[in-house]
Amino acid sequence: MDPLTLALASYVLALHHGAQGTHRAEDRPAYRHLLADAAVLLALAETGAESAELATAVSAHERLRGHLWLDDPVHEESTEAWRVVSRYVS
Repeated sequence: MDPLTLALASYVLALHHGAQGTHRAEDRPAYRHLLADAAVLLALAETGAESAELATAVSAHERLRGHLWLDDPVHEESTEAWRVVSRYVS
């Protein structure tokens, strides 16, 4: 598995952990949106999508993250995992 795909898989798992670990009901829908979108990113990376297509999807995901606000500190794991992903795509 290449480093970007591994980073995306780690990000998806961090989102999953956050969704299961949050104590704030209002965070759960945000995690569902992020998980669904992150799954597409992972699929694009795993299937060898063109780098421009993946970069566009990552940019859209970044905007989604900016529109969704997670209150529970459990989100810090996924935030750090996203930083790793974004280093590979920037």
